[in-house]
Amino acid sequence: MEEEPTDVIVLSAISQGAKKPDKIGKKARIGGSELNVLLERLESNGLIMQA
Repeated sequence: MEEEPTDVIVLSAISQGAKKPDKIGKKARIGGSELNVLLERLESNGLIMQA
């Protein structure tokens, strides 16, 4: 079975209502620096906005 890209997993967690990085990390099961890198990349690509 093919695994979803981590960007998609993070976006899914956000679309399910997770707003804070700790909540997004728990839902997406991604931690620390990897999550920060993903959030920064999604923001720089215009897919999310920082509140």
